[in-house]
Amino acid sequence: MRYAPTWILLLAVAGCGTETDDRPATFSYIHQAIVVPSCATAACHSSQNHIADKDLQDREVAYRTFVQSGITDRSQSAIYQTIGGEAAPDFNPYAAAGRMPLDSPLPEADILLIGEWIDLGQEDN
Repeated sequence: MRYAPTWILLLAVAGCGTETDDRPATFSYIHQAIVVPSCATAACHSSQNHIADKDLQDREVAYRTFVQSGITDRSQSAIYQTIGGEAAPDFNPYAAAGRMPLDSPLPEADILLIGEWIDLGQEDN
């Protein structure tokens, strides 16, 4: 029976967990892949239930909700702080409810992708 050389096994282990996120940091992608399935659910910010008067199924409403004029740093974004769970109620009035979405917080990769989009200038792309 032949075994793989030790160096091959070491390379395989070293490569684990080092994947890069190749998803586009565009609002079109973020809206369809993250916001609609995670935030625009029937119980939250949907056309059926406008929590905080927001229907995030509507792309334009979602974009206006996510964009904050003059903010190009995720650490200053109320939306980023809310989805990242780092907001204080005095910084963002919706933070008192807790990290969003309440029923199932976003995965770290999704939070980071939204943060990258914010850092890139929050373009409507």
